[in-house]
Amino acid sequence: MLENGDIVGVTGAARLLGLHEETVRRLARSGAVPAFKAGKKWRFNRRSLDFWAEAQGQPTVADDALSPHANGTDRATVLVVDDEEDIRALVERVLRREGFEVVCATDGEQALELLNDSPPDLMLTDLVMSGIDGATLLAEARTVHPHMPVVVITGYPNSQLLIRAMESGAITLLSKPLDLKQLARTAHAAVLGARVPLS
Repeated sequence: MLENGDIVGVTGAARLLGLHEETVRRLARSGAVPAFKAGKKWRFNRRSLDFWAEAQGQPTVADDALSPHANGTDRATVLVVDDEEDIRALVERVLRREGFEVVCATDGEQALELLNDSPPDLMLTDLVMSGIDGATLLAEARTVHPHMPVVVITGYPNSQLLIRAMESGAITLLSKPLDLKQLARTAHAAVLGARVPLS
């Protein structure tokens, strides 16, 4: 018999994993985290969550030492860098619907300013931009935030810039035109610390 407190709801699981509640619900629905339903409500075994989080390389957070995301809230922040307004707006809309806080930059210079002000939990950057390109931005960002996950968005998947970006530690790439479901899955996986295979 499980002791009282070993089974938690969405709110408790979100606190343990350091994620937004809607993110936890989506992960439960997709089967990405161990969960079961009691009536219409998702329930989580704390021990199973611990094992799952360790497998992702991100231990659960102790109840008395909850650590917020980089923005100081329970919602992960994503920095979106793209010089195409339509792409920025699309990515922002999808990520906000997924429960993320979103900050946008129109170019590499603005992105570096934002990175110096407050580190996001994830950066999504275009590769080919005027001024500072995505590969250079990533290399410079690594000097300030060496462990921040970065996903490259590009319409040029076979370029030298992409090779440079991957060498600087981009975890994966998303090709334009964007697959919106893949964008959402990749953002959640990156924030969880999972390494996403190249597509």
